[in-house]
Amino acid sequence: MCLVVYILFGSIAQFVCFHWATIKCGGGSPDEDYHFPGGGTSLLGGASVNLMPENGWLVEQDHTIWGMKFGVLSKGGASNIGVWYRVGGPFFSTYTYQDTENSQPTVYMRASVQSILGGYVDDYAMRCDGKGDPIRVSEGNNWFMNRIRHLFVMNQGATFHVWSGGKRIATAEETFHGIKSITFKGCGDWNKTTEQCNSKNDVKFASATIGAYPYTIEGVDHIRWTFTNSPKQQIPYYQTSAMATLYAFRIWSTTSSAATINKKTAFLAEEKEGEDTKSNNWIEELHE
Repeated sequence: MCLVVYILFGSIAQFVCFHWATIKCGGGSPDEDYHFPGGGTSLLGGASVNLMPENGWLVEQDHTIWGMKFGVLSKGGASNIGVWYRVGGPFFSTYTYQDTENSQPTVYMRASVQSILGGYVDDYAMRCDGKGDPIRVSEGNNWFMNRIRHLFVMNQGATFHVWSGGKRIATAEETFHGIKSITFKGCGDWNKTTEQCNSKNDVKFASATIGAYPYTIEGVDHIRWTFTNSPKQQIPYYQTSAMATLYAFRIWSTTSSAATINKKTAFLAEEKEGEDTKSNNWIEELHE
């Protein structure tokens, strides 16, 4: 009886949470003429394809009653382009990206059914206007090895498959112990799937790395990630941003829930333009 009640009321609550998170996302919004402020340019096209910038920062922001969020800033923090929101639910969280100029949601992410039931990472990122192929990032057959790596505190925390249009097109590699980062690699020949391509020819095309230097908001330091994309990549910028943001939220949740973990840690490195990678030991109270 308890299980039936939980499933019934949990499903109602999940429905409300999901549709609250995706207000103004879908159903003809954004419209055909929307200009997607802050979108970069690549070989795939302009702002209407990429939706987000080529390079920039992800900055953690304070919790609100509606959920957790990361701000998206242009490289160097010159302008606030948008915000990634996470709205929780009984069964899964919903993530949406809104641009700052019009508060218009343009991208949303959710867990797959098998992820909800199976307890492994398997998420989809989709445009609100329904255009293009959704991107899927999944542990797949890496589930067991990912747990082994985590158990033995290996530098590479997890490996994921990236799928689009029914093809596995890239690999995402996360580091968890030490400097937190996620790196995307794909076949140099974009017409081939990863199975058809020799892994020695894989090339790095995007990444996100947690930085040593915080972003200060009203006198409070917040964690800052630096993300980069290649203008030659065959994945729109919003898709790599979505996958990097999922990882940033997981790191944030992990370090926040374990009060003593990483208070003097390895959120220590960042590539600064024209400088070597630096360390910084001042971070004593990341999450007060």
